[in-house]
Amino acid sequence: MKKRQAQISAILSLLKTIEKNKSVRPVKRTIVTGSRARVTFTSDESIRGKGFRLRYKRVTVLPVDETCGGVIVEQSGVLNYKLGREYFNNEQCAWLLHSPNTTSITLGLFWDGFANQRDYLEVSTIDAETGSMYKYAHIGKNSTLTIKESMVVIAFKSDSSTRGMGFSLVYSSSGTISDPEYQYNLCHISDRSGEIEYPNLVCESVGSGKKEIFVVARSLNFLAVEESLWVTKLNWESGVFKKANGTCEYGEVSIYFAPESSDWSVIERFPKDNVTSLCSDYVTVTAKELSVSSMFLVIYKPGVQSKNLLKDESTSFRLTYETDVCGGVYVGSSGVIMHQFNDRYRNNEECVWLIEVPLAESIRFELEGGKFEACCDYITVSSIQPFTGVESTEIVISPANRMTSMKGPVAIITFSSDGSWHGYGFRLHFRMEKQMSEEPAFIYQLFHQKPQLQTEFVYNAESNQVAIAAFSAGINLGKRIQVDITAFVSQLNESCYSDSLLIYDVSGRNGRAVVLTKAFTFTDVEFRQSQNETYAFPQSCVSRREIQLQAYKNNKHGQNVSISRSVQTGSSFLAIYSSVNVTDNLSNRGFALTSQIK
Repeated sequence: MKKRQAQISAILSLLKTIEKNKSVRPVKRTIVTGSRARVTFTSDESIRGKGFRLRYKRVTVLPVDETCGGVIVEQSGVLNYKLGREYFNNEQCAWLLHSPNTTSITLGLFWDGFANQRDYLEVSTIDAETGSMYKYAHIGKNSTLTIKESMVVIAFKSDSSTRGMGFSLVYSSSGTISDPEYQYNLCHISDRSGEIEYPNLVCESVGSGKKEIFVVARSLNFLAVEESLWVTKLNWESGVFKKANGTCEYGEVSIYFAPESSDWSVIERFPKDNVTSLCSDYVTVTAKELSVSSMFLVIYKPGVQSKNLLKDESTSFRLTYETDVCGGVYVGSSGVIMHQFNDRYRNNEECVWLIEVPLAESIRFELEGGKFEACCDYITVSSIQPFTGVESTEIVISPANRMTSMKGPVAIITFSSDGSWHGYGFRLHFRMEKQMSEEPAFIYQLFHQKPQLQTEFVYNAESNQVAIAAFSAGINLGKRIQVDITAFVSQLNESCYSDSLLIYDVSGRNGRAVVLTKAFTFTDVEFRQSQNETYAFPQSCVSRREIQLQAYKNNKHGQNVSISRSVQTGSSFLAIYSSVNVTDNLSNRGFALTSQIK
């Protein structure tokens, strides 16, 4: 116990140091494992900058968990998720926290690096008497929340815009119940496909109550893959519920899911009231297909109130789940893109994936399955490079051409189908074919977002970064999208090279899968000296830099440095922002856009 308290104290001490430094000025921070770390500093021959101070500290215990979701059974502790590290877009993680034989749980969000208010932690409770789930509250930073329950559901959600860092959640319990009413059986699953079967469900059984309740939480692990268009097919395969002796009471299954940017919602309950009202000995629930988000909960409250009787009842049910993907982001040394494998895909599909194989000079692709219409349905693969963007000639992958290689470390993959015969889906395997001989010069950041009627996207850049944002709905909408560049702060370096922004129309069609629509550079930015007067634009590179820096010095928020350009694309489009290396990074460097379906 003393060792555990010492570990928590060490973590809290480190977090206080991080928070103190954060309040003084924006700092870069990271955590490395091991007893040694290699630190390098380099400078070029151009403008001299100012030096720096790099603080380091030995951390004796820092349990940082990279696992999205899980089951926690403890009286007190700290939940650290990607603490000091960047989390992915569109994460949906669920933790089941239970403190047996207690009356309340207190939660405190000690530290977070959330990018905006659309990235948050939410706490919910489950009414063990009814099996219903209730939202309790969002957890704010530097605040505490006490819930008068011994079990809570903690959900973390991030949106599809700017990524933030992780969080540290401190929890403790209080109060004592010597004879609790309920025993909790808690499960967490994170695989892409599988089944939930009762009574063969193996969960962590906690407590000694006379009544039981089963809770299964599902969230996906984002260690090597990120998706913004995950749709999970949850199939209710079968169910038989036995009436409790001498009553008309049956067990009940409740299924909750967490749609994008929304709280938990109940999608189905089995069996239905109109069936149980007949009070027959057995109730059979037939098969039904459901579509839910990647994070969902299945709660089973047995109708029989005694654990001893539970072993004799004949209640059984089975659910299967599989996550299918039409667009998203994959990051890893290898992986598999799976779409409708061994199942028919839809007409007029338009899927866009971005993949990064870090340190890969070349990437190898291999198609598995895929019974496509030879003329009109296919996969295309194109390489993406800094500043030059998407390579002009894509490679078509089909049953006739199942393997190919291309330049790494980043590629865009499209799948498109027309409106006629629809075939069967595929698995596309990718892996590093050849490793780079030296460290890459650029850091890549990949995003995927589903266009709404009106969509906003903002990216704040630093030197030597390449931001690649794909926008696709998964199906050809048959409509045009108007993309408005609402902000573009392109920085010029000492060699007169500038940041660039490229906008592509993505159709996935052979020969025109990804087509450049518009390119923006430093010369597209208008610097206003006053409302009606613009700066003269000299030829000298030094003078141009002086004008840019002076404009931002006079107006640090950059509202007088503007661009107003619109482009038209199809149902899917791609934005690539590449940044040059500079010593004096502008605070508002980057771009912002809005898109509207016409």
